[in-house]
Amino acid sequence: IHNPYIIFSLIMISAGILISIFIYMNKYKEKILKPVVFSLIIVDLYVYGSYGSGFTNMASLNYIQRPSAEILNVLKSDNSFFRIMPFDLLDNNMPQWVKPNANMLYNIDSIAAYTPLVNSNYKSELSPLEVVDDSLGFLHPAAGALAEKYQALRLLNVKYIISAKRIDAGFLKNVTSNGNIFIYEVSDYLPRIFFTINIDSIISVSPAEYFKIIEYKDGFAKVELKTGTEGFLVLSENYFAGWSAYVDGVKTKPMLVKNLIQAVKLEKGPHAVIFKYNPVYYTGKK
Repeated sequence: IHNPYIIFSLIMISAGILISIFIYMNKYKEKILKPVVFSLIIVDLYVYGSYGSGFTNMASLNYIQRPSAEILNVLKSDNSFFRIMPFDLLDNNMPQWVKPNANMLYNIDSIAAYTPLVNSNYKSELSPLEVVDDSLGFLHPAAGALAEKYQALRLLNVKYIISAKRIDAGFLKNVTSNGNIFIYEVSDYLPRIFFTINIDSIISVSPAEYFKIIEYKDGFAKVELKTGTEGFLVLSENYFAGWSAYVDGVKTKPMLVKNLIQAVKLEKGPHAVIFKYNPVYYTGKK
């Protein structure tokens, strides 16, 4: 108890509990505490980063650099929208940059994640693949997991699978290898945004008379299209509270597709569709 860092930690924990109670009791006054919370975070980071072991025990960014330049070159040279999936994260030969969070340093979109960042549907649908950490660590993928979850991978816009072992599957094309790291391409992966006339059985892209992605960024997508039949515009983003859609200016709630992603139903003809994400706070306001 005489250690100043332990005392500081206890003060921070107590402050956090008191702030949480205040917010719970005064749900519409959270703006008052924003500067206080922000200041506490800055002070906490300063103390943690400047004294004691703190950040000094953290590994250098060089930790994520592994001899897999050819694999990275394939990903960096592909200008389309796509995601990757690391296969068997427990393999010691897997590059660090394919693991959850580290992939962001290379601007590579991955379906691997930690459970605080995904909902239960996402975790349950991908559980055999062991790409979602359940806070207890990863296991090796289940036997036959790739074949079992092949359609889910297509829906999630997974174009490439990174593996430290050879994979023999008819739906995968061996692109290249770098030492003992292999990159495979999913032969008929689905785009990030597409039109289809069917969302019930095996989903595939249906032709549209006109289709253009006007804008796409985190939490926002705008598409203009013209269809010769009714169907669905599918967005390969996890169906999550806070997403809304606007079809020709009319707000609508996206549909859940295959327990994973989202879509809106469209009538025949021209349409302008916007998908937009706004975080839903505890107050219920958007």
